[in-house]
Amino acid sequence: MVVFELVLVTLLVIAVVVVGLAVVNARSRSQRQTLPPPVAGPGWYPDPTNPNIVRWFDGHQWTQQTQQRLY
Repeated sequence: MVVFELVLVTLLVIAVVVVGLAVVNARSRSQRQTLPPPVAGPGWYPDPTNPNIVRWFDGHQWTQQTQQRLY
């Protein structure tokens, strides 16, 4: 009888752990989906139209400022 109770308690503990991990995983997934995409900070970035120059991004929009790309 003691062995049966021990097995039953062990199975119950395993079930609680599995359910707990599933809940944590589901919450983690839903939080990842609701986060905004990362935004690039101000800086010089390769110009997509000309591989020989870089263009200044002010953190919100591309500017007209360009310079020769240093390799």
